[in-house]
Amino acid sequence: MFTQIRFSTLLSLLLLNSMVVVTLPGQRDYRSDPLLVLGDSLFLFEHYEAAHQTFLEVAEKLENSEEYAGAVYALNQAVMTCLEMGEIERCVSQLLSAEKLAHELPSKHPEKVRNETCKAMINMHQENLDSSEIQFHKAIASMEYCCPDEAELRGDIYFHLGFLNQKSGNQLQAEESLLKSINYYHGNNDNSVLKRVRAHAILGELYISRGETNLYAEQVHLARGILESGIEAPSRLYEEIMLDYGINFIHRDLFDSAFTILDMLFVRELNKSDPAFQTLGYYSALQGHCLVETKRDSADKYLRRALNNLSRVREANHRFLSYTRRQLGKHFSNVNDHDESARQFMMAFIHAAESTASEQSLVQQNLAELYLKTQEFDKALTHINEALEIVGFREQDETFLEVDFSQRNVDDFFDPLILKGEILRQKYHHDKEPENLQEALQTYQDIENIASFYRADIYSISTENVVSDHYHRSAEGALLCLEMLLSNDPRNEYLEIAFRFMERNRYAQLFESLDRTATGEVLGVPAEVLETEADLIAIIENLERQSNQSEEFSADSLSRTRNQYRSLQNVIRSTYPTYYQIRYDSMLTLDQVQALHNDGSQTLEYFWGDTTLSILTISADSASLRSIKRSTIERDLDRMLNWLITSYLPDSFQMNFDEFSETSYRLFQMLVEPSLNDNNNQLIISADGTLSFLPFEILITDENNDGFKNATYLIKEKEIQYAHSSNLLFKSRQLSPLTRPKLLALSYSDDKAKESGLDQFMELPYSATEVDAIRRSFKQARSTALKGDFATESAFRANIGNMDVVHLAVHGIGDPDYEYNSRLIFKSDKDSLDGQLFAHELYGLPHSLRLAVLSACETGVGKNYPGEGVFSIGRAFAVTGTPSLVMSLWEVPDNSTAKIIANFYGHLSEGHRISKALQLAKIEYLESHHLGLTLPFYWAALVPMGEMSPLVKPNNEIPTSILIVSILLVGLLILWKSKKIRSVVRSNYPFKSLSSLFLWEVLHWKK
Repeated sequence: MFTQIRFSTLLSLLLLNSMVVVTLPGQRDYRSDPLLVLGDSLFLFEHYEAAHQTFLEVAEKLENSEEYAGAVYALNQAVMTCLEMGEIERCVSQLLSAEKLAHELPSKHPEKVRNETCKAMINMHQENLDSSEIQFHKAIASMEYCCPDEAELRGDIYFHLGFLNQKSGNQLQAEESLLKSINYYHGNNDNSVLKRVRAHAILGELYISRGETNLYAEQVHLARGILESGIEAPSRLYEEIMLDYGINFIHRDLFDSAFTILDMLFVRELNKSDPAFQTLGYYSALQGHCLVETKRDSADKYLRRALNNLSRVREANHRFLSYTRRQLGKHFSNVNDHDESARQFMMAFIHAAESTASEQSLVQQNLAELYLKTQEFDKALTHINEALEIVGFREQDETFLEVDFSQRNVDDFFDPLILKGEILRQKYHHDKEPENLQEALQTYQDIENIASFYRADIYSISTENVVSDHYHRSAEGALLCLEMLLSNDPRNEYLEIAFRFMERNRYAQLFESLDRTATGEVLGVPAEVLETEADLIAIIENLERQSNQSEEFSADSLSRTRNQYRSLQNVIRSTYPTYYQIRYDSMLTLDQVQALHNDGSQTLEYFWGDTTLSILTISADSASLRSIKRSTIERDLDRMLNWLITSYLPDSFQMNFDEFSETSYRLFQMLVEPSLNDNNNQLIISADGTLSFLPFEILITDENNDGFKNATYLIKEKEIQYAHSSNLLFKSRQLSPLTRPKLLALSYSDDKAKESGLDQFMELPYSATEVDAIRRSFKQARSTALKGDFATESAFRANIGNMDVVHLAVHGIGDPDYEYNSRLIFKSDKDSLDGQLFAHELYGLPHSLRLAVLSACETGVGKNYPGEGVFSIGRAFAVTGTPSLVMSLWEVPDNSTAKIIANFYGHLSEGHRISKALQLAKIEYLESHHLGLTLPFYWAALVPMGEMSPLVKPNNEIPTSILIVSILLVGLLILWKSKKIRSVVRSNYPFKSLSSLFLWEVLHWKK
């Protein structure tokens, strides 16, 4: 929304002078002329008319004195100044003068490059985008032989090229160009620093247009940090950055902070001698928006002030007038003045007629929301259908999916369709007509189809986060609709659709992001096949990008490469079927998942919506869907999670056992009990939202209990495992056990840490004990142990590539606010590595792990995206192809974790499933410790995630060959003991010992 209401065009940010100091051999620095310095300063601080006159005067003076380089520079700057003032004819005239004088310069001169850049800028201003792009690339090419070391000039070109790409819709290329410009603006002079600020601001605009609010916030903070470092900045640039800062607060729903920033900008603008009423109108309207969102009566005052200031502008900005009227309509709806609200919306629509289709559609959506609130459903449907028609949505039109989406903003379709589904569901509640539910379901399926279209598009990465957010909102409505349909008509078809809606975001965000190489190596696909696959994909993506950019593109090469890729897929399908199923098969159906529950398991899949929690229960012979209000569990859930991570402290969120038991039992009754099948011993939890941080093992199944040690925990009745996604889990199930797995174990501390009494916060003394216990109890493994100073990041990277199992008893930090900040902490590394391995760094780390035991703190904690999952260290291992994980949900206690881990590996070596081994280890811990150490904090943090097949064959299993030889020897011994038989043997064989006889028989076996 806010990208459409900026108080100046993006172009006005971009037209910055290219102040590159160039001194050619034998010449003085033409930039040192006092008049040029004055012109540059006037330009920089936006006194364009004065700057323009100064540049023309100095150009004439320098031309007369035959200092042509300075004259050409001055004329080029005059061109840029005219562009700022929007005087294109004068731009063209002065550019021709600059080109004429440039003939007097050497062939390799930076001002000739600047000439080409100015020409490209004029073409861009005149909307000749193709010609402009060609000229920018020509300027870049000229620099290679002309002035390759002029970083700032190169930064200017990439800066302008970035805006051009953004203007033409090539967002990936725009992002790449802007990042390059920031890299080239590395000088410390004021001009270079201010250009870097502008580049950060424009890059932030690009990110917010894609809905990537985190990246937008990052760019805004970088820009603001530079401005606050003490550099003198133009007033307009400062206000632009501060406005971005305020809008960033709005996107984070911090409306009070945003209001404070906007109020400061309003006062600053009002105190100018000649205030810009349009700017004052923008600031007031955004202030009013903040008050509307917080439902304050004073919103009316600020919005009317905005209209007053906007009405004083000679050329009205209809889009912003429409926006302000819409905010007034929302305000009057909040205070239940529905007639005035409708009047404001209708006036907004009048202004929107002069604006974009998106703005017109938004007004119709606001009217639909108003009539939904007053339960005038037919009117609401009329307006929402009008909103969809305005943006070109046509139901049941096959060409729609091929044409219209690529030209539209994502919000244009998702927002009105989600609202239409809501209207139809509430209409059903009101009049109980089943056709309303059927139409609502069709609407949600339309959303599903649109989301699939965007995700399949090669450029869909730019809208991925926005699509996921919209799809999550629509999935909640779809699941509620399906639950109502099932209550009237229990069709399997509805359950199938429910499963698809629950899994789609997880499938798209996690399953499809699996690293091809890592997954392939785990499943035995040769490296050359994986390399060929990756090469063909890269070639196809590059050719498709070219086809979108050039009308002269030949489709032959693209067609041939696609055919080669299809042929390779056929080979992979027949030769490596498991890898093919994971990489290329479509989502599993509910029937397929049910068929894979033939081992006595049961899945509880949760969907965490904005207001409801939906639960899909799946077993071999049945499936069901139910929902509960989030409000019914949130208080208990939040209290339980807070208590779990602090229960070892005496004064933090403390609950006695009775309080814990009652809370835990209530959660069990709401989350598990209605779905539980007593015949299923294995329980698979596919959690979502806040539930992702709850260990279901601690839920109490009976209200009559006696203390933490003997409580009737769910783990005592069920073998529990977790799954990021049912598709991911069931497409990689039943892996074969390993015979001699290679294990890498790292402990943050060594054996001396405990004895030396080092700082316990930094050291993990029991981590060394943990690693030693693993080596003793897991005898099948070929172990490599790195302890203390040897447990470095570089050692981990060097050894991980050929391991089957990794055990990390180091420090871990899970960041719930920033998805890329979760990390593992190793010992300091002398090889210049900082010892911090961030989750995203694992994506490029090749390995073929079968199991990762992340015995560090918070390895299952990270940024939580409902409907997608938790972006944690554990998830990073899963994304890179590790099928089985054990990870932690809080700061694990060192001592108790070491004891549980030792027993866990002991049970693994007996051939148990991974989840069963952890279940047994936890139960043994509870049985063997006194009451003070049986709080769930001490034993419940580690949870098993993913495929849980036995890792190894039982260590007591005798190999068949040894068994046969042993039986043969015993039999021969018995025979030899018989005197009668022994005499017969001696009469037939010339041997006096049993060993000689056995050796002769072996050598003559085939005879």
